[in-house]
Amino acid sequence: MIKRFFNTSLFFLLISVSAFAQILTPTKWSWQPSSTTVKVGDEIDLIFKAVIEKDWYIYANEFDADCGPMHTTVTLNPDASFKVIGTLKAINPTAKHDEIFDCDVKIYKHTAEFRQKIKILSGNLKLSGIYEGQVCTEVEGKCIPFDGEFVIAGITVTGVGKKAEIKKEEQVKT
Repeated sequence: MIKRFFNTSLFFLLISVSAFAQILTPTKWSWQPSSTTVKVGDEIDLIFKAVIEKDWYIYANEFDADCGPMHTTVTLNPDASFKVIGTLKAINPTAKHDEIFDCDVKIYKHTAEFRQKIKILSGNLKLSGIYEGQVCTEVEGKCIPFDGEFVIAGITVTGVGKKAEIKKEEQVKT
C-alpha cells in the first residue's frame, strides 16, 4: 500500500515537473517611471522594457489590429491618483512583412521599449496593471501569447507642480 502511494506520488511529481519544463518565456519584462520625484500636475512616462531571447521577436502595437498577430498592450488599473494621457507608444520598432500572418507589422528583436504618459493627480499614487502580447520564433514559426502583472512603486509625490498651480490660478480668476 505504501509502495503504491509512493509510486503514484512520484508519477504525479514527474508529470508536474515536465509540465513546468514545457512553459516557454522568451521575454523578460521590467518597468520604471521616467522620474521618481514628481509633483501633483506633473506628467511622466512609464517605461516598459522587454529583453527578448535570441531567434524570438515580439509585436509592437503600431500596425493594423485586423492583421492577425496580437499587439503588445499595457493596461493600467484605473485609479484617481493619475490620468492616462494618449496611447502606449512603441519606441523604434522595426517594420517587417510577417510571413506567418501575411501582412505588414512592426516588431522588436533582442529588446523592446514602450512608453505610456500619465498625469499625476494626487499624492497617493497607485500604479499597477497588466501587459500582454505575442512572441514568435523565426526558427520554428511558433507563436505564443505572453502576459504578466506589474506594480510601479518608488515614486515620491511632493507638493503641486507648475502646471497644476497655473490651472488653480486660472480657476480662481474665473
